[in-house]
Amino acid sequence: MKIRYIKKMVLLILLFIPFISNSQIRKINLKEAIKIAIEKYPSVKSSKYNLVSNKMLLGSVYDFGTTSISTSKDETKSGIKGSETVFKISQSDIDIFGIFSKRRYVKSQIALAEAQLELTKIQIEYLVEKAYNNLLMQDKLLKIFKDLDKRYSGFVKAAQLRFSTKETSKLELLAAKAKRNEIKLQLKSLEGLIISAKADLNKYLQIKEPYILEDEVLNLGEINLSSNKSLKLSTAIVNKSRELLRVYKASLLPKLNFSYSKQNVAGIGGFYGYELGVSIPLFRGIRSKNRSLAYSLKSKEEDYNITKLEIESQLVKKRVKLYSLQKVVSYYKSTAVPLAKERMSASDLAYKIGEIDYVNYIQTIESGIRTLLDYITNDIMYRNIVAETHLLAGKSIIK
Repeated sequence: MKIRYIKKMVLLILLFIPFISNSQIRKINLKEAIKIAIEKYPSVKSSKYNLVSNKMLLGSVYDFGTTSISTSKDETKSGIKGSETVFKISQSDIDIFGIFSKRRYVKSQIALAEAQLELTKIQIEYLVEKAYNNLLMQDKLLKIFKDLDKRYSGFVKAAQLRFSTKETSKLELLAAKAKRNEIKLQLKSLEGLIISAKADLNKYLQIKEPYILEDEVLNLGEINLSSNKSLKLSTAIVNKSRELLRVYKASLLPKLNFSYSKQNVAGIGGFYGYELGVSIPLFRGIRSKNRSLAYSLKSKEEDYNITKLEIESQLVKKRVKLYSLQKVVSYYKSTAVPLAKERMSASDLAYKIGEIDYVNYIQTIESGIRTLLDYITNDIMYRNIVAETHLLAGKSIIK
C-alpha cells in the first residue's frame, strides 16, 4: 500500500512540475522592458554623466582674472635709499562684463546635454521595442509550426494506417512524411532565430533568469512634432551657437585691472599706492571672427529647418502606412485567422474519415498556414511602424 501511495505522489509531482516551472518564469511587458533598458543601458548612463559634467561648468563662468603678488626695490646710489615696494597685490583681466553671456552659454550646453539624453532614451526605447517585437514574432511562429507539426504527425499516422490497410498507395505516406520533415526543419531554424532574438533583446535588459514576453498592442495616441527629440536637439544646437556668438562679443568688452601696494620712500614708510585700469582687445580680427560665428549660426538654423521638413515628411508617410496596416491586421485577426483555423481543423477530421484525399488536405493546411503567416507578417510590420512613429514623434510609451 505504501509503495502504491508513493508512486501516486511521485506521479502527481511529475505532472505538476511543468505548471510550477511556468509559474516561476518571469513575465515582462513592453513598458517594463523599456524601463529596465533605460535604467541599465550604458549609452543612457553616459548621457547622464555628460549632463552632470556640463552642470558642473556653471561655476567656471565667474572669471575674476589673475592674482599676482610681488615685492621690489628701486636702485640706490652712494648709500642713498631709494623707493621700495614692500609688497604689491594685483588682479588683472577681471571679466565682469562677460559673466552673464558665459552663464547663458553654459546653460545652453546644459540644455544640449539634456536634449542628447532625451534623444538617447527615445532611441533606446525604439531599439527595445523593435527587439521585443522580433522576439514576440519568433515565439508566435514557433507556436504555429509546433501546432503544424502536431497536425502532420496525425497526418502521418492516418496515412500509415491507410497504407497498412491498403486503402491508398505508398505515395500518400511518403508525402505525409516529407511534409512533417519540412516542418521539423523549420522548427529547428526557428529555435535558432529565437535564441538570436533573445540575445538581441537581452543586450538591453541584461536579465539572467528565464522570462517570457506578454503579447500586448500599444495605443499610438496623439502624435505631433512638439516633443520630437531630434528637433529639440537641433534647437539646442542652434541656441548654443547663438550663445557662443554672444560670448565672443562679450569677450571684446573691457576687462578690469586693479593693484594695491605698500611702499617705503627714502627709508620712510607709510606710503601706499594703487592702480585701476581697463584692458581693451583692439587688434583681434574682430570683424572676421564675428562674421564667421554669425554664418555658423545661420548654418545651424538651416540644419534645423532641414531636420523639421524631413521629420514632417516621414511622419505623414508613417500615418498613411499605419492606417492601412491597422485595417489589414484587424481583418486578419477578426475574420481571416479564425476562418483559417476552422478550415484546418475541419480538414483534419475530413481526411481522417476519408472525405478528402491527401492532396486536398495538404493544400487546405498550407493555405491556412499562409493566412496565419501573413497575419504575423502584417502584425509585426504594424508594430514596428508604431515603434518608428514613437521615435519620430519623440513620444515615450513609459510616461
